[in-house]
Amino acid sequence: RGTPARNKRGELCLVPATVELLAPCMRLLPKEHFGLKDPDLRYRARHVDLMCNPEVREVFVKRAAILRSLRSFLDARGFVEVETPVLSREASGAAARPFQTHHNALKSDLFL
Repeated sequence: RGTPARNKRGELCLVPATVELLAPCMRLLPKEHFGLKDPDLRYRARHVDLMCNPEVREVFVKRAAILRSLRSFLDARGFVEVETPVLSREASGAAARPFQTHHNALKSDLFL
């Protein structure tokens, strides 16, 4: 149930009058009082941390704004962003023992 309307792009859409939840939440979010305190869990479940901790979300929003601004500044001056691979076919870097993994789809060993 709803009324037809046009969105910002001018496309025809439907503005709902009511919304019905079709699926239950299988995993509840941590309670607001206790929060998400375990640092290991906070890094592994970053999406939950962002939903539960407004301070963490604010840091990510500010970081995204800084990166957006920096990219537009450099883009306006003709710089090109180049992505470099993190995993490589050859071990390189410091004297520490490199992390090695196997990429099944490429059927090759890669190093970090």
